Amino acid sequence: MGTSDHDTDEIGRLYDQYGAALLLFASALSGDRTWAQDAVHHVFLKLIENGSICKASDQKAFLFACVRNAVLNDTKLRRRDATFEADSLWFDPPQRDYSAEKRLRLALQALPEDQREVMILHLWGELTFAEIAEVVGTSANTAASRYGYALTKLRRSIVEKEGSSCAQFR
Repeated sequence: MGTSDHDTDEIGRLYDQYGAALLLFASALSGDRTWAQDAVHHVFLKLIENGSICKASDQKAFLFACVRNAVLNDTKLRRRDATFEADSLWFDPPQRDYSAEKRLRLALQALPEDQREVMILHLWGELTFAEIAEVVGTSANTAASRYGYALTKLRRSIVEKEGSSCAQFR
């Protein structure tokens, strides 16, 4: 079963709209940008082959769930630790504050995986908690709670590190 030109155009539009966020999400899950690109491209190739995006009630959540599953399935197949290239997970902003970026990256890495995943899906993927719940297979309340816990831990971590940095200059 193939897709029509209209379906292929729609899948291309979805790739243009969500591809960067899906890549960031897959990179955060896998720890490897190349591996993440493969997962995202594999998902979109399957969509073109099967035309299954038309069946999704929430296309954005469906795409994030597909990418998440692709990464998790590949992780199971590889059964080894992926190399983590921290810099590959971030887009280059125009004026970078490298020390703040590093503190944030380290604080994100220190979060439990379920909280980090919700944080990334909500902030970079711009998914609602209901969409996140669909992606990770939990309730919207649980997704919102994980996000709240993650925010609290990030604030605490960043404030503690800034406090210790300021203390050395007193």
